[in-house]
Amino acid sequence: MPSKNYGYLAAKKPLVLIMDKQSDIVQHVEQYDAGIQIDNGDAHAIYNFINTHSSKELHEMGERAHQLFKDKYTREINTMKYYNLLK
Repeated sequence: MPSKNYGYLAAKKPLVLIMDKQSDIVQHVEQYDAGIQIDNGDAHAIYNFINTHSSKELHEMGERAHQLFKDKYTREINTMKYYNLLK
């Protein structure tokens, strides 16, 4: 996962992911309803995402994004993933 996404999740921001649908972060964001995956070059989808959600809905997505961060992407969790990989 690109490192900037950690900060966005921690800051309670919904994610707009322009990347492969099969990536772990896309799967997690969809599972938590914490943002959207968009195909490269689909500016219309980005526009629609931003303009069809109320401030309240975007705020709620941001809260779910933060929960995703706490559940899957804290420093402690990622350190253990690397530790287990290198064992």
